[in-house]
Amino acid sequence: MSSSKTKKKRMRTHRYTSNVFSMFNQAQIQEFKEAFNVIDQNRDGFIDKEDLIEMLTSLGKNPTDEYIEAMINEAPGPLNFTMFLTLFGEKLNGTDPEDVIRNAFACFDSDSCGELSEELLREVMTTMGDRWTDEMVDELLTGAPIKKGQFDYVEFIRTLKHGAKDKDEEAQKQKQQQQQQQQQQQQEQQQQQQKQQVPEEQKPQQQQKPVQRKIPKPTATKR
Repeated sequence: MSSSKTKKKRMRTHRYTSNVFSMFNQAQIQEFKEAFNVIDQNRDGFIDKEDLIEMLTSLGKNPTDEYIEAMINEAPGPLNFTMFLTLFGEKLNGTDPEDVIRNAFACFDSDSCGELSEELLREVMTTMGDRWTDEMVDELLTGAPIKKGQFDYVEFIRTLKHGAKDKDEEAQKQKQQQQQQQQQQQQEQQQQQQKQQVPEEQKPQQQQKPVQRKIPKPTATKR
C-alpha cells in the first residue's frame, strides 16, 4: 500500500516538474536560485523544516509547528530547487512582475505599511542570499524614496517599473499648475489696482459757478 502511494507521489512530482524550466527565462531562474539559497540554510540542496524555522526566526517570526508542516506539505515531493521553482511557477504564472517584487519586500514588512527601515533593508541585503557589500547597498539607496529612515518600497517598485520619466512628468505638471495659479493671482491683483486708480479724464469735473457781475445802479442827476 505504501509503495503504491510512493509511486503515485513520484508520478505526480514528475508531472509537476517536467516543464517548469520552460516557464521562466534564465535571469528569472537565477533569481529563484538565489532565493532558494537564502532559505536553504545548511546548503544541502533541500529545504526542510529546520531551514524554514531558521529563516523565519531570523526575520523575527515565531512560527508554530503546524505552520511549518503546512508549508512543507505544499510540496508533492522533496523540496529541492526544481520543486521550489515548480511551486512558485504555479503561483506566479500570469502574475504581474510588480506584484512579485512587492510581495518579496512585504515578507519583511511585519506592519504591512509599505515601508522598511533602512537598517533592516541593509541587514537583509548584506546577510542573506547573494550578499551585497555596503557600497552596493549605498548605491542602491542613492536617490531612493527614503524619509526619516524609512524606505518606501512601493514607490521604489513603481519607479523601477515605470521609470523616473513618469515622476518627472508629474512634477512638471504640478509646476505648470502652480505657475498658472500665480498668473491668475497676478491678473486679479492688476484688475483690483486698475479699479482703484481711476484716470483723471474719467473723474467727474466740478461745475464752475457762473460769475455774477454787479450792475451799477443809475445815479440821480441834479437839476
